[in-house]
Amino acid sequence: MSDQATEIEIGDLIRLRAYGDKVIVRRVVHIEDGVVVICRDEEYQAAQREGRQPVAVGFHKKYVLGPAE
Repeated sequence: MSDQATEIEIGDLIRLRAYGDKVIVRRVVHIEDGVVVICRDEEYQAAQREGRQPVAVGFHKKYVLGPAE
């Protein structure tokens, strides 16, 4: 696990390494047991407005590259 992954918090925009070595930017929804649950920022904002949980997926913390710039 990288040092960057230990510093993230719910609601942060982060960079992750995804399938095919692609770098993506996503919003943190939940963090638990080495897994960061993420979603697109648009989904996060819509869920906040609509009072629901965002549709999200889990990524292992080892794929977190750091905060979005």
